Amino acid sequence: DGPCVVKPLGGGSSVGVTLFKERAGSDMSAVREAVAVALQDGSGALIEQFIDGTEITCAVLGEGIGAQTLPVLEIVPQSAGGFYDYEAKYSQGGSLHLHPPRLPQSVVAEAQKHALAIYRALNCRGVARADFIVDESGTPYFLEINVLPGMTEMSLVPDAARVQGLQFPQLLEFLIESAAKK
Repeated sequence: DGPCVVKPLGGGSSVGVTLFKERAGSDMSAVREAVAVALQDGSGALIEQFIDGTEITCAVLGEGIGAQTLPVLEIVPQSAGGFYDYEAKYSQGGSLHLHPPRLPQSVVAEAQKHALAIYRALNCRGVARADFIVDESGTPYFLEINVLPGMTEMSLVPDAARVQGLQFPQLLEFLIESAAKK
């Protein structure tokens, strides 16, 4: 009944996502339409509470106990609506990836701890990226984990790797070697 986000269970790149930053009220036709859009990819739909805040992401590399987080990036869409949609992700200048995030270090460390725990709990390997929204009180809310994150020159994982001192060819070499071990 309050502000919400409607999104497909599958897919990615924010395709099929609709934000309702205000309460939908008694007219639910817009929400029903958003659910129909989300269902178009055939994976199902999810309706979750909309949380206003700072979007951050934390990539994790490796496997099991040896997995490690990369530096956390703050995502700042440059569109008027401030949503990290398909255009913001794949258009030159569509978003800024800030390091360090404009958040207290304790919040960043908590997000990294959660990202690593989620990665390990799901038995991920290679690379995955955990996304969070940090509300005004400083609480990071886990949104999703992306097990096939983008690897373009504008993507978040290569940017986080660069902050860590890992250049793109080194990142690819690590991922190829990791895959070859299985």
